[in-house]
Amino acid sequence: MPTKAPSIPLAQAARLIGMSRWTLKDWVNRGRVKSSLDIWGYTLIPTSEVDRLKAENVVKTTEVPGGGRGAGGRAPPP
Repeated sequence: MPTKAPSIPLAQAARLIGMSRWTLKDWVNRGRVKSSLDIWGYTLIPTSEVDRLKAENVVKTTEVPGGGRGAGGRAPPP
């Protein structure tokens, strides 16, 4: 009987990669990331896919609009 590759829950995979779980789920739905379902229907991501995405450095960091000053670019209260 073939052994299955180790997999982790989608939310945990997203944290390890550094992206939102919604983005990762979208990539799964589009076929960009391999996945499977556990017996309860939760999405699992193979650790090999997590390693691949981390190696590809798919998460791009960008500067926060407004210079990172808070919601709506407002300065924090004094």
